[in-house]
Amino acid sequence: MVIHKEKISKKIIFIVIVSGLILNFAGAFYTRVLNQKEMEARFRSDAAAWSGYIKETVTTHLTIVSDIQSFYHASEKVSRHEFKTFVQKNLKKYKSIQALEWVPKVSHLDRHAYEHQAVKDGFINFRITERKQQGAMIPAFHREFYYPVYYVEPLVGNEAALGYDLSSNLRRKTALEKSCETATQVATSKIILVQEKEKQNGFLVFAPVYEKNKDLSTVENRRKYLTGFALGVFRIGDLVKHSLGLFENRLTDFDLYLTDISESTNPEELLFFSASGNDPKNFNALMGDRMVFQDRINIGSRYWAVTIVPTRTYRTGGMNIFPFLVIFIALIISFLLVKYFLASFRQIEHEQQFRNMSEKYLEGIYQCGADGTIRYINRAFANLFELSKEEIYAVGNDWSQFLPKSSWSEMNNYFKQLRSGKVVSGELRFKRKEGKAFLSYFTGVPYMNNGNIEFISGMVSDISEKRKTEEELKQRLNELEEFHRLTVGREIKMIEMKKEINEMKTKLENQKYE
Repeated sequence: MVIHKEKISKKIIFIVIVSGLILNFAGAFYTRVLNQKEMEARFRSDAAAWSGYIKETVTTHLTIVSDIQSFYHASEKVSRHEFKTFVQKNLKKYKSIQALEWVPKVSHLDRHAYEHQAVKDGFINFRITERKQQGAMIPAFHREFYYPVYYVEPLVGNEAALGYDLSSNLRRKTALEKSCETATQVATSKIILVQEKEKQNGFLVFAPVYEKNKDLSTVENRRKYLTGFALGVFRIGDLVKHSLGLFENRLTDFDLYLTDISESTNPEELLFFSASGNDPKNFNALMGDRMVFQDRINIGSRYWAVTIVPTRTYRTGGMNIFPFLVIFIALIISFLLVKYFLASFRQIEHEQQFRNMSEKYLEGIYQCGADGTIRYINRAFANLFELSKEEIYAVGNDWSQFLPKSSWSEMNNYFKQLRSGKVVSGELRFKRKEGKAFLSYFTGVPYMNNGNIEFISGMVSDISEKRKTEEELKQRLNELEEFHRLTVGREIKMIEMKKEINEMKTKLENQKYE
């Protein structure tokens, strides 16, 4: 069954295009998946580093409060100057600390004495105070016990906190009582600090200090022998920024959410720290994202959840162009393959047209490679040498079988010129199957492609009879010319003789009359 060549061409091109597209997108998809996994792994590594630094910073800050607690336990009495000297080193080292404080337990009976001592220390307007609802500071109302901020470092920037009774605020009082009763560090939930001017959320960490050598095995005794609290005051935003100082140039890569999950029924958001400007109200919607990192921090008997989400900057910055490069390269390859097939089909079509036409010629038509290997001959070429096409194709590039030895050198010279890109033509002797030589007119035309010879086409025509006819014609012309010469010469001789006779007659006549 013969299938039309054009249909075959279209089918092959269609298959190449479809296969190329399928392979393109399959490869791109696979590469994209690998790229996504690589990005997710890199994100988790980066996010874990961020979370690790926050944990480390929180732990360091809690340790600072514990150090103040230990300092009081090891001392009989700590003066204001001694307190300042002790905390100065950490204040200089950690800029994220808002304040380090000593909060004594002051009974109502001792209130005046504490206020008087603070005045003697140089704080003329010192009073134990509390905050009105409108925000103004007023003397604290009567209570059995007060927990004022008595020592505070640094003083500059924290003046408003000095003398403030922490038990006047419910959140602070709850943390104080829990710390006292459990003899552990306790952090508050988020609060607005008394000294805060930027409306940044903060938190306090209390560490209880008791009388020495007392039985603290019961809650009642811990309440009884409590002398005060070491207190660390921290601003959440500053703490996070300090934690991520090493990543200052990458803060736009992630959105960071800190939430207080100590109360499972009412998780409270502590901090929204985002350079991308995402709305913290969308926090819950982010949980559906595959690239979300979550961790937990234990901070003074409370628990913070750290949630880190990559921003668009991180996603696009980490996007690998390799999948797109794969598609681009594959499309180019598909295009080149289609172009190659089209060119091949056109060449095949041209060759077929050439062969169809060549079969109509009486002259021998051939096509061979640059090395002379015969690729195609027409029927006339085979008849010229009295051989079958198969016998001629079997010859390969050994044209000497068609030539007498006297023509080998000339044929080699022809092919040398053809390989250099020149067109050749001229008379050349060939021989037939039985060895009989005949004269032919040989032509060769090299077909060049990008500077290289793709193939050579030419013609071999038998001019023996023509040459014989030409010789015969030449001989006849010579004979005719000789005959003409003889005939014309005799006639001229007779004319000359007749002229001479006439001249002699005239001469005689003239002599007669003299």
